[in-house]
Amino acid sequence: MDMSHYRELFVTESREHLRAIGNHILSLEGDPGDRSTLDALFRAAHSIKGMAASMGYGDISELAHKLEDLMDRLRKGALVFDSLAADLFLEGADLLETMIGDVDRNVTANRSSNDLIRRIVNFPRNDAPSPTTKTGPPAPTAKANDSPPEADGSPTIRVRTELLDSLINLTGELITSKSRIFTVSSRLRHPDLDDACIELGKLLRSLHDQVMKARLIPFFQIGDRFPRVVRDLAKKTGKEITLEISGSEVELDRGILESLSDPLIHILRNGVDHGIELPGERLAAGKPAKGKIRLSVRREKDRVSIIVEDDGKGMEPAQLISSALEKGLITREEAAGLSKHNALMLTCLPGFSTAGEVTEVSGRGVGMDAVKSAVHALGGTLLIDTEQGKGSRFHLSVPAGISIMQTLVVCCGQMKVAVPVNAITQTRQLERDLILKKGKQSVFILEGETIPLLSLNRILRLPPMPTAGGDISLITCEIRGKKLGLVVDSFLTQHELFIKPLGRPLLKLKGLLGSAILGDGEIVYILDIPNLL
Repeated sequence: MDMSHYRELFVTESREHLRAIGNHILSLEGDPGDRSTLDALFRAAHSIKGMAASMGYGDISELAHKLEDLMDRLRKGALVFDSLAADLFLEGADLLETMIGDVDRNVTANRSSNDLIRRIVNFPRNDAPSPTTKTGPPAPTAKANDSPPEADGSPTIRVRTELLDSLINLTGELITSKSRIFTVSSRLRHPDLDDACIELGKLLRSLHDQVMKARLIPFFQIGDRFPRVVRDLAKKTGKEITLEISGSEVELDRGILESLSDPLIHILRNGVDHGIELPGERLAAGKPAKGKIRLSVRREKDRVSIIVEDDGKGMEPAQLISSALEKGLITREEAAGLSKHNALMLTCLPGFSTAGEVTEVSGRGVGMDAVKSAVHALGGTLLIDTEQGKGSRFHLSVPAGISIMQTLVVCCGQMKVAVPVNAITQTRQLERDLILKKGKQSVFILEGETIPLLSLNRILRLPPMPTAGGDISLITCEIRGKKLGLVVDSFLTQHELFIKPLGRPLLKLKGLLGSAILGDGEIVYILDIPNLL
């Protein structure tokens, strides 16, 4: 019987079981006596063994079987689950992941598991310890404050991600076509056509919402691997660390979530290597020997806020400035005017590093630069804060989904641009006599607060339209906790636009989310206000 048709299903389900195995192992390190977790670990290994045997993958089945035997010995009380057992299980899970990856790529690789199987069978009498097994502090534990939601019993099917990508693209093109139909309808002014357009708009909005829901996946799809990352780095650096994750059930667009994986791993690695102190240093500073990193995720309207904070030693802005000067990344004139916020953002400059030597963990000066670039490419923002002796805080804010967006189209000189509605606090027509001068800065008073005024034309380097006096069109935004007003030549209309990514060389321009087509066929750029200013 040809089993190749079931290969994709085997790979998908096996990886789900391996993800569960990794989580269970880390949980057992924190609570070795948790019988329910041990039973779940046993069931996951048993499932992989059975599926691999039915598919004819004998090497995968044999390794999973030996791991299952070791788990059974733990269940019966013949062994105690300790860090050495965890290391062996994780090594076995890593090899299974590699072997299943070979199956996924449909390649034949000669991967021997004989040495690992021998050590599993002989455990705890290992005469050839794993290279990853080290003596040292207890491994960190991972606490999931918000457990992933359980299935509600509704029937489900597996769908290829390529199909979902195609559906969202088709929906976006339909929305672009809807705008063209609306433009024609506004010219013809036919009541029946107007009614049909309104109904079409409602149906497309419903279709878009359903397609976007199908693309949403919970944060734990990438977050489940982070405890293992922290655990392994903590063992390499001789530190004791607890990783706490909350908000794992928050859902994001699949494309955005996948793009966040590497940036968050960079931040966690920095927290382990640079943030959390060694146990002796922490005790001397009056802290617990075990450090703590918290990763929290929460939904804020149509954006998602991700905060990573540690209780380590924090960063010293003066030291960051000195390091940047030493590496020639900034001039002394630039250094003299740096605020605390800008000094902390020096960590995101290409080539910046405070590490004394290059190691496999850090020192190459690419980590935070990659984080900032990835977050900005998603239309997100990155904020860094720190308090010496108490730790650092990294705040990422990204859209939950960016394919289709509500925007306000405005006129700047001879050019139309679109501003995402979620970036706008309010719009208003401001009387010119309400504009004041504060030094060289134009300001106005809003609800008792002094708000600086900036010209969007000047920011975009566009000539302003000639004016005949009267009120000015103003967009109020809040950037990094501060309100400001953006002056535009005029407001046009609010549009639901299908955002298409930019290609080179426009991709490198700061402050652009993408482009879209209006109903009359005109192309507009969508501004990324936080990164434009």
